[in-house]
Amino acid sequence: MSASIVVAISLLSNNPLITADFFRSSYIFPLVLAGGGLVGCLIGLLFASVKKMGNNPSKELNLATYISAAIALIFGGVASFLAFKDASAELLQSVGFKLGWISPWICAILGIVSGVAIGLITEYYTSADYKPTKTIAEYATEGEAFVITKGDAVGSRSCLFPILIIGASLLISGIVCGTYGIAISALGMLSFVGTTVSIDAFGPIADNAGGLAESCHLDHKVREITDKLDSVGNTTAAIGKGFAIGSAAFATVSLIVAYVGNYAHSGLEVPKISSHIVIAGCLIGGALIEFFSAILTDNTIKSAKELADVGDKQLSDPAILSGDKDPDYNELVRLATKSALRRMLLPSIIALVVPFIGGAIFGVDFVVGILLGATIVAIPRAIFMGNSGGAFDNAKKFIESGGIVGHGKGTAAHKAAVTGDTVGDTRKDVVGVALDIFIKMMSTVATTLFVLINALNVLIRSIF
Repeated sequence: MSASIVVAISLLSNNPLITADFFRSSYIFPLVLAGGGLVGCLIGLLFASVKKMGNNPSKELNLATYISAAIALIFGGVASFLAFKDASAELLQSVGFKLGWISPWICAILGIVSGVAIGLITEYYTSADYKPTKTIAEYATEGEAFVITKGDAVGSRSCLFPILIIGASLLISGIVCGTYGIAISALGMLSFVGTTVSIDAFGPIADNAGGLAESCHLDHKVREITDKLDSVGNTTAAIGKGFAIGSAAFATVSLIVAYVGNYAHSGLEVPKISSHIVIAGCLIGGALIEFFSAILTDNTIKSAKELADVGDKQLSDPAILSGDKDPDYNELVRLATKSALRRMLLPSIIALVVPFIGGAIFGVDFVVGILLGATIVAIPRAIFMGNSGGAFDNAKKFIESGGIVGHGKGTAAHKAAVTGDTVGDTRKDVVGVALDIFIKMMSTVATTLFVLINALNVLIRSIF
């Protein structure tokens, strides 16, 4: 939503044909669309909480998403009509509304439909009901190397169609409604994010319920139910990450265009994509994504080892093992929280500082390259991480549920699948969810501080 408002203000404020009413409508429309999406989320989640779940929880949860999306779509149409119906044809054409007042609504529809489509594709590649995940489970009978290799292939294969959808929506939105339309598409995809995030939370709840069922030695049938719900939760979590990644692509592109729009205000010439400075920035931006992913992966391993060492130390106490003394759970919780906050400091600083310092030293053209390179690399990387991680997890669940005859829980195939799940957890729960935040943060900092970055670059060049 903030990207839509930033784009509206930065790109429309200097148009001499813009009226005060149209300018006001351009930044109020995103607020109304988001508000309509929230209403849709409430109704969709109410449906999910009231309706009795059948044998296919995934279907019921998806239906809640569809209801929320449909209501957001209706609100968007009404809001677009009320906001832009009185604008003259000349004004609408001058700001890039090729199809009149309906243009922003079409872009919102593209974002909403893209989000739903990405969710369905994600479900196919991560759910244990479909071939990709089942194939990973089948390869687990051959050992860990086969699991990891096949999981990587599934994750890479899952990138193509979501990115094709994102690219097509970006192209159509830009044609129909310009940069403003691209930002509205991103907002359309996120308008019912309340539902997708709530359904995303379904997974950890089901996972913890299964852990409680096992630790309390409840009936085996209870564990079977929680395992099935946990498998659905892994898929819904992957779908939620797909929404976040898709919206990040839309929002980042619109912010990059808004960044380039600042060139006109500063009297600068827009850089060519073939410029050596832009290309150098692209290469460095892409490398930043890999470096950022490596930092997060290393942090996860280090934190896991710290927690394992503390747990091992506590379990070495005979009184704890005998049940005469309770473990100090709070020590582990404090350590996990402290470690997470401390280790995320450097990645956050990188996102904030790199575009600022890089632009101050090498110029604003260099920042364009960084943003483009980071975005191009981050989107497929994030989809790969989220989907391969979800597929690894559900392949393990599929084996545990007896999906591979003769290779149940505790077998060599199950141990191989557990190895894949361990690798996948870092991918889907750490790296995949952080990459979209990383590129949006860099784009926001660069766009907001464009004038300051350019002024510092001019000052540095004058000194040296």
